[in-house]
Amino acid sequence: SPPSSSSGRIFAGALGLVIGVASTFAFLRMPYSVEGIDHNRDGVLEEQWVLSRSDAVVEARVDRNLDRKVDHVTHYGVRGQIDTIESDDDFDGRFESHSRVLYGNIETTDVDTNGDGFVDMVYDFKHGVVVTIRYVHPQTGVAIRVEHFRVGKLVRAEVDTNGDGKLDVRHAYGHTGEISLTEAMAPIDTAR
Repeated sequence: SPPSSSSGRIFAGALGLVIGVASTFAFLRMPYSVEGIDHNRDGVLEEQWVLSRSDAVVEARVDRNLDRKVDHVTHYGVRGQIDTIESDDDFDGRFESHSRVLYGNIETTDVDTNGDGFVDMVYDFKHGVVVTIRYVHPQTGVAIRVEHFRVGKLVRAEVDTNGDGKLDVRHAYGHTGEISLTEAMAPIDTAR
């Protein structure tokens, strides 16, 4: 048999190292145990923390309406930070809300309100506080209404009033939520 080359041994060693590191990482992140709290003392954990072999939280699950079905799941990243959140907000067994989290704050939440498989509402946040809600036409992905908030209160909205895919009317809202001003605006194309 021909003698093995030095570059072949280096490659094999590097490949073995990479496989070993990846396997160790996967093993330590693999769900290992579940701990939690039984709030109503029925023998079922309504709050569950899924831990890896290294005792890092991988996932948190919550049964918010105490029907013995998980309806809120938080997924954690490698460094223990929250990465994504899924929730079943109408408790029908389908997770219609999906949030992306950055630096501990929800950044965006996509919602399929009617179960047709298309996102029809998008919540945008700044530092974890909602700033806009976009109502999206499910088939076209075009915003048909965009609401703007300040400290949780609706202050203005742009609306596509004629279905052409362009926001063409702006409503301003008063302190008690009433429309204080409606004006036509130069159409804004919201196609992505």
